[in-house]
Amino acid sequence: MKNAIKLGNKITAGFIILFTLLAVFAPSFPVIEHFTEYLVYVLIIMFIMGLIGLIIGSRTVLFTSFGCAMVLAIFLKNASNADLKNPEVKEVTNLRVAHVNLSSLSDVASLQRILAADTLTDVYSFQEFTPDWASILPSLLTEFTHSYVDVQIDVYGKAIYSKAPLINKKILNLDSIKILNVSATKNKDTFDLYSVYLTPALDSESLIKAKNQLESLQKLVTPSPRPSIVLGEFNQVYWSPEILEFRKKTGLQNSRRDVELGTTKMPYNHIFYSRHLECFEFGELNDVLGEQIGCRGALQSIIKLAEDDKNSLHR
Repeated sequence: MKNAIKLGNKITAGFIILFTLLAVFAPSFPVIEHFTEYLVYVLIIMFIMGLIGLIIGSRTVLFTSFGCAMVLAIFLKNASNADLKNPEVKEVTNLRVAHVNLSSLSDVASLQRILAADTLTDVYSFQEFTPDWASILPSLLTEFTHSYVDVQIDVYGKAIYSKAPLINKKILNLDSIKILNVSATKNKDTFDLYSVYLTPALDSESLIKAKNQLESLQKLVTPSPRPSIVLGEFNQVYWSPEILEFRKKTGLQNSRRDVELGTTKMPYNHIFYSRHLECFEFGELNDVLGEQIGCRGALQSIIKLAEDDKNSLHR
């Protein structure tokens, strides 16, 4: 009996180690692909298994579970914002941005409540901007006197409303979809913004489309010498291999430090920013039912880097 228990513990430990290695180094492996989206919960399960190993006196399960939980925690932390705490707010230009998926709203009142509670946001990015919303939003965003919209009857409609003046307004083609690209000016500083909606990675074909779109987006974002902010619906968790590869090539940072627990819906909307900036505040946007409909972040310039870039432009 004891031998059978020891064998079972070793098999359990082997499975935990194998899953962890595949999740970190081969997340697209078919067997675990559907589980990698919920790695936060897998981490909790492994921690619980470690406690069970402690209770039953199995050192194999104890150390394997806690060790693999540590590996997953490091992996998830590296994929999120690197700062352990929010940077101090400095006497420099900052830009507060927010992204909202209009199709996720339960009603207009939810958006009115969000707008009334948050008076500091400078720029709003809206996704799934349909003709119905095109007739509603202007009356709700009277303080946002600058806008650039692309009205569509499908999920690809987008809109940017801003308190700061918008220049260099463009609609860019991104492998069969369009993104909005504008520059917001505030206190003589200019920020490049990209409002994005990627194809949902539901199967192998759509995953390839999303990967190609990220590669095209990477080529658009990388050349910018100004502070850049890429926000929108990426339809993937931020620790997906495609998002991680995109961030690696562009050098963009993740504004989100963690995800909210207690829901099976992982966040697909993200705010990424270039090395010219740092994120000193981030939060989720929820409707009256508590459903996540978007996110917001506050970003400030890093003076030294900004000066270095200005000097390099004059050379």
